[in-house]
Amino acid sequence: MNGEHFKYTIIGNGPAGIYAAEILRKVSKDSILVVSSEPCESYSRCILPEILVEEDINIKLRDDSWCEEYGINQYLGTTVKSIDTENKIVFGGNHEIEYDKLLIATGADPIMIPIKGVKSKGVYGIRQLSDVVGIKKDLNSVSRAVIVGGGFIGIKVAESLSQLGKQVVIVEKLPQILGKVLDSSAAGILTRLLEQHNISVATNKGVTEILEQDGRAKGVVLDDGSTLDAELVILSVGVRPSIGFLKDTPVDTMQGRGIVVDDYMRTNVADIYAAGDVTIAKSHSTGALVNLPIWPVATHQGRIAALNMAGYEMKYEGGFGRNSVRVFGLPFLTAGVTVKEENDIEFIERCDIDNNIYVKNILSQEGILKGYVSIGSLDNVGQKLSLIRKGQSLSTH
Repeated sequence: MNGEHFKYTIIGNGPAGIYAAEILRKVSKDSILVVSSEPCESYSRCILPEILVEEDINIKLRDDSWCEEYGINQYLGTTVKSIDTENKIVFGGNHEIEYDKLLIATGADPIMIPIKGVKSKGVYGIRQLSDVVGIKKDLNSVSRAVIVGGGFIGIKVAESLSQLGKQVVIVEKLPQILGKVLDSSAAGILTRLLEQHNISVATNKGVTEILEQDGRAKGVVLDDGSTLDAELVILSVGVRPSIGFLKDTPVDTMQGRGIVVDDYMRTNVADIYAAGDVTIAKSHSTGALVNLPIWPVATHQGRIAALNMAGYEMKYEGGFGRNSVRVFGLPFLTAGVTVKEENDIEFIERCDIDNNIYVKNILSQEGILKGYVSIGSLDNVGQKLSLIRKGQSLSTH
């Protein structure tokens, strides 16, 4: 083992880690190390489904010269196995890394549902570049695909596979796709759009087994006993924070749900911070501790964590969910609270279902904008985001 020391060590080179490293360099001349388990430079996971179709998309978060430009050390292909929090040592690969301040930004891993056949060839999550590489190698022998989970990532994968001429079925456990984000009217628009592009949607159904032949997937068994043929099965049922290396440490992970941080992105262990998908942090709307595995929250938390690591007092005001995607060219934008809660006011701003336009705002009893859904329209979304962030009324703007 090689003993090394860095003022700031960051585990993870996703958006939270990369942005934190850049902020640290802007405010400090001290040594910075970024450690990543993946063997490649940082890239955007959000657009992984799109490179199934368009190979020339640039998915890199930063150019290859990034580390040299910022004077940042980087260890790629180095998996952190454990941390000695008392002596401030990170153990990863052939490295023993001593740190003064540590940021954990390891992101999240796809949930691989514990069912028979889940380790068969042809079964993938969509979280790493290696997943897409594997899928692309299999595509010539694939005519039918099943997507397990009707979230945005699963839907984008379905779109790409459909464009490649594959028969695609989305299997969703809830009564509708995006059941935690959209109401029935909005979900209806999305379902109809998918079906118009030959993507079937099977709701109120779960997958209990992946059928295989000679070690390779050939279909799935649904919880009603029926089967679907498929040479490719994509599991897109969510993610869980990547925190296995913390199991023998005193870092509070709320029983495996994520790393708990305070308003300054500090964990319960001195000089250890966390940011991004791995965290359980304050909700902007409720103040409760929540996990929000989305890009804007990750970069914002990375900035807050870096400034506090460098000695600045910067408070995190809380995050809120938001999505911005296009499905077959139709924009879907959501932010904050998108499904009416008990005391909320639901205001339908525009509704033209036949033309795939639906704009809904969620307000508090006092008229404060808490969230919105905007399908087929980009009008005022920037202003609305600002109102949500500032806790201001929609009616007065």
